[in-house]
Amino acid sequence: MNREFCFSNKLVQYILRKVECEPAYVFSEQELTSISPKDFTSLKNDKLIIWQQFDYEHDLFFSSIQGDQSNPRHLKQRKDGKYWANPTDDPELDRILVEEKDIPHYRFDVTKLISRIAKKNKLVEQTNSVSDRLWFVGSKDVSGDRVGIFLALNDSADDLAKELKGLPSSVSRYARYIVISPFSCIACQKTKSRLNGTNVGQFVFDEAFEDDLKFKSGFVFSEAKSDLPKALQLTGKIENEKYIVALDNKEGGLT
Repeated sequence: MNREFCFSNKLVQYILRKVECEPAYVFSEQELTSISPKDFTSLKNDKLIIWQQFDYEHDLFFSSIQGDQSNPRHLKQRKDGKYWANPTDDPELDRILVEEKDIPHYRFDVTKLISRIAKKNKLVEQTNSVSDRLWFVGSKDVSGDRVGIFLALNDSADDLAKELKGLPSSVSRYARYIVISPFSCIACQKTKSRLNGTNVGQFVFDEAFEDDLKFKSGFVFSEAKSDLPKALQLTGKIENEKYIVALDNKEGGLT
């Protein structure tokens, strides 16, 4: 992998699937290098994955050994620099030998991903966290309408839908809200229609981005309104200092 972040990269997709399930997930070096040592080094050099200290006093260790992944263990360092992973709940389990490369030390820096998306698509405004699973990436003017772009990391469609339902209330300054997830999507048509009615659309990376995280041609940010997908065209006017938005949804809404 070159220094350009590529969504189709196997290691990138593995990382995004993990953090979509649990944004605070921490990876071991062995876990990542087993997929691609070269790409691990590239992501580390680009600071997309950040090393952090494992708390040997308080953090629990879970091995990658088949059949043992759900057993919590405490680590105790040996004189040779390796570790004994001792079971915490089941005294009948054997201790296992662990090396430094097996210990979770690397977390994915979502802010670096957000910055790349914003820069690649020339978005404006300062990025920030809306919740522990939703981030504001930036906004852009689309034919006179201000559209807010958000990144969601949530593998539960129900939980994602609940959070997006309240998005226009918590962040009320946009004519339209585009929320993009790596893989997770809201499949329920009724739920999608309700969100669409509040000017919230949810997409996955494959729908929104080229491989380099640049928005696909005609996705949302075409300069001319006639070039936008009809379901995404926005018209609006200022009336009594309130922005009134009409959504052209003649083709069945967002998919």
